[in-house]
Amino acid sequence: MIKKRIVIASVLKPITDPRAFYKLALSLRETNKYSLNIIGFCSKKKPFVNDIQFTTIFCRSRTHPSRLLAPFRFLQEILRSRPQLVIITTYELLPMALVGQFLLRYRLIYDVQENYSQNVLLNQTSSRLIRNMAAWLIRVIEKASHPFIAHYFFAEQVYSSQFPYIDKFTVLENKFQGEFIPKGDADTKQTTFIISGTITPVYGVEKAINWFVSLQQHFPELTLTILGHVPLQSFQKQLEKLVEKHPPITLNLSSSPIPHSAILEGLREAEIVLMPYDTIDSISHKIPSKLYESLALKKPVLISKNPLWQKMIAVYPAGLCVDFENTTDAVAVYNKLQSLHLYQVNPGIELRWEGEKQRLIQAVARVVG
Repeated sequence: MIKKRIVIASVLKPITDPRAFYKLALSLRETNKYSLNIIGFCSKKKPFVNDIQFTTIFCRSRTHPSRLLAPFRFLQEILRSRPQLVIITTYELLPMALVGQFLLRYRLIYDVQENYSQNVLLNQTSSRLIRNMAAWLIRVIEKASHPFIAHYFFAEQVYSSQFPYIDKFTVLENKFQGEFIPKGDADTKQTTFIISGTITPVYGVEKAINWFVSLQQHFPELTLTILGHVPLQSFQKQLEKLVEKHPPITLNLSSSPIPHSAILEGLREAEIVLMPYDTIDSISHKIPSKLYESLALKKPVLISKNPLWQKMIAVYPAGLCVDFENTTDAVAVYNKLQSLHLYQVNPGIELRWEGEKQRLIQAVARVVG
């Protein structure tokens, strides 16, 4: 049987990105109907997997001028591999994806992982004028591409209301893929904290550090590890200065994406997970993949106050919603967490990628066969 060729492409996501590789590519590979090519950011190690090829088109800092060439490298690879289906995971590749579609007549799926225009407007990383112009350009690209896109994947339920002009979509949430913690009580020893993932100003890391420092003054045995990818070097320096006088806080930061396996290992080793997200509109309606992972690994969770997240953690229960700006309540929050009987309900299928996988396979089959 001749397998149909599928490309999954991004620019800043590593070729071993959890969603592109572990979820989309490996799930489609299981059908034995497709050969896949994952295009994206460089990774220190390329795995060897039958029917999956890895192609790097960008390997510098996110602001490096050579990023402008990445879409052209993407098009070059498309013309070489001649796929029947291309799955784009970032707006900046959409124009070249349309050029390739005109030349090769493949089908196109847009995997919407972020509301990019909203993120640009709300994340305070540049002037208002630049943010408005960038958000406008993103909207133009996405809407101009819409008539040529056969189907959409939404990484969040909320995108169905945020993009009302899209009616051909499948929601594929970033649920946990891996082994659950065996049934039983959650670890009662709760002295090591972790913050992990992509570390940006809107993650709320600074206020979480201040909250932890206030707590640690009363419980000197506590430690905090901050593990992740920091896209903004100025922000990394800011964090380093903030923690330099606090030895119980360890920074394990990288200017390039950290392998997801290392992030999961950090979560497994820690005893309490902090998720101090700023509850701005670009974040508050989403379910962080880190929350799915923490619940699946049965970790006590302290997360910013948000009705959506509160509802999720209350099911098991898994922890508490916290105002990280209120450092005076840190001791009371920690004591309350210690007194809770966590994970009386064990995590189940509601957190697993398996259900999303079946929807993925069915959607791709409808689009390309």
